[in-house]
Amino acid sequence: MFNNMRKLNDMTLDEWASVDIKNTVVLAKRSARNSVRYALELGKLQKLPCEYLDCRCPEVEAHHPDYTEPLSVLWLCHKHHSALHYPIYPYLRL
Repeated sequence: MFNNMRKLNDMTLDEWASVDIKNTVVLAKRSARNSVRYALELGKLQKLPCEYLDCRCPEVEAHHPDYTEPLSVLWLCHKHHSALHYPIYPYLRL
């Protein structure tokens, strides 16, 4: 714990700014995920099949193209969601 506090105290102003930006993105992601979860529970949002036409996977995940619109999501299976986020891995090719 004290090592983390020492690191924070030794940070430059630019480093503090980058931490703040990262925290803002993390909070936006968390808020968007919670919004989707809550809308699903209330029945205001419904899971749809994977957006890829040839995919027949029944389990889907919400993908947020824009975190400022938390309920505007693409429904993707895990394979296609991973391929979207990590396109450099050949075993996740679409």
